[in-house]
Amino acid sequence: MSATPQDRPPTNHRKRLARQGPAIAGEQPKKGGILNALRRSPLVGAGLDLSRPATPGRQS
Repeated sequence: MSATPQDRPPTNHRKRLARQGPAIAGEQPKKGGILNALRRSPLVGAGLDLSRPATPGRQS
């Protein structure tokens, strides 16, 4: 059963909660979280060639 608009908190309240993130639980936001996740990736050191040929842009 889906929640009715009366059951949901107002949009601005949900946005404020999303901005607070981990601060709600009393934790400090961690710095470098995305970079650390990328470093843990199984693709690190896989030697993939991700280069792409240079192509001209669109013509107007």
